[in-house]
Formats: sequence, structure tokens, C-alpha cells
Amino acid sequence: MTIYQHATLSSADDDVRDTFVRLAPGLLGNPQNAAVCTSATLRSDAGCPAAAKVGTVQVTATIHLLPPLVSLPDQVIDGTVYNLKPTGVEPARLGLKLEPRVLPAPLPGLPAVYLESPVYLRPGADGIGLESVFADQPREQSGLNVQITSVRLTFLGKASKGSFMRMPTSCGPLTSVGRVNSYQMPAFSEKTSVFTPTGCDSLGFSPSAEGALARPAPRARGACRR
Repeated sequence: MTIYQHATLSSADDDVRDTFVRLAPGLLGNPQNAAVCTSATLRSDAGCPAAAKVGTVQVTATIHLLPPLVSLPDQVIDGTVYNLKPTGVEPARLGLKLEPRVLPAPLPGLPAVYLESPVYLRPGADGIGLESVFADQPREQSGLNVQITSVRLTFLGKASKGSFMRMPTSCGPLTSVGRVNSYQMPAFSEKTSVFTPTGCDSLGFSPSAEGALARPAPRARGACRR
């Protein structure tokens, strides 16, 4: 499953700050089916183990050298998404590692970038959906103005211990929501994406529920329950 967000910024001085995503109800991930990595390990020389990988990320950015005169547009930076140990009451947490980027000499290379995002299950008017936000994204690296223009986040269908992403079991139209703001414009710009799952008639189960009400059995006066 891929989430794609693109931002058109009004000037070279502004940058994406926070990106928010609310997935359609029933579109869920299972963090129990991947190994868990800590925040410290993510940033260590060894890095997170492959068993903690749950996806990939690709960032496209413009590097402004002498804005607005000299810029390097469409610089692609690849990375990996890991299953991190949750903090506090979080049910799950994601960790992103963007790989170092080599730039033409004599420019300095861009070091690895790390981002984390808590993941929550929150009720809404359309049901319960997964929500996450990557907050306070970096504006520069190695003294260079790095302006993020798009992010492509792809989650695996299967992780190291089994299925990771799961499709909804309802086949009506479902809506996901994406929001982006910038450092100069704190108000969020919002877009929605609608898709309709198919194949609900092929589900391997047919859930049902039954219940009944009955009067409690009479007890003799003075009797006690243990």
C-alpha cells in the first residue's frame, strides 16, 4: 500500500513541516508481525534489523544552493520504514531512515535523516482509522536548504512474521485523508482519496453473532453466593 503526498511551495524559503495521514477505516497494519526496533538502534551504526522492516520511503526534494538562482531540483532520496518500539500508550510507532545522498563535487553529501511517527487508532464519523503524523521535518542538511516536494511511503503486504497490511472487509467506497502544512503556513492543506475494495464475496469467513436474554434463576431467601 502506497501513500503519496506532493506539495507545491510558494517560495524557496518555505518548507514542509508536518504531514498527517488518516487511512480509510479497516485499512490496518499489524505491528505484531514484524520484529521491533528501538529508536536508539535506528540511529546506531548497525541500524535496525531487516526483520523490523515494514516498508520503503522515497523523498523528492529541491536543494537550493543560491535561491532562487541556483537549485538542484528533483533529487531523489530513498529510505526504509521500520517497526519501532511504541512509547507510552501508543499502539505502534514507525521509524524512517533516509539514506545518505551523494551530491556533485564540491557540495557536501547529505547524511542520513531519521524521522519517527506514532500511530494511533482513532474513531471518526466513518469508523475507526489509523492515524499518523511526521512532525517538524528538517529544513536543511549539511548547511544546504533542502526543500521536500513529495514523499512516497509504501507499506509491505507481508513483514518478517506474517501479513502486515490488511485490506478492509467492507466493499463500499472508503476515504483516506492527507494533510500537509509548512513552516510559513501553519494551517493544513487537505486532500482526500477514495477507493472501493472488491472481492468481499471471496472472504474466507462469514462472521455472525448471536445473543439471548433470559431471567436469572431464582435463589432461596437468605442464600449467599460464593
